[in-house]
Amino acid sequence: DNIGQAAALLAELLERFPQDSRAGLAAFELGRIRLANGDARGALDAFDRATGASNVFNEQVEARRIEALEQLGDLTACKTARKNFLGRFPNGAFAAVVRRRCP
Repeated sequence: DNIGQAAALLAELLERFPQDSRAGLAAFELGRIRLANGDARGALDAFDRATGASNVFNEQVEARRIEALEQLGDLTACKTARKNFLGRFPNGAFAAVVRRRCP
């Protein structure tokens, strides 16, 4: 399917060009695809890679990481990530959503 092909191409791009200036964005998009397809562990790996890149969308990456941790059932890590997120982005665009995560 097209979504699977997109994920494979993004993974290949990250493998072949890890230092490319667009690697952070590619990792973020790969994480979003994996998360939407129920692969929370793969999404978390991609979001971790996106977090390591210098980018302007760290707030959204961190919010998605928290979503992946919640899906994995890792509530301890999820709550820690939520606390850190709200410390960094207390009034951010994703703060309300993040506050509802990790019950």
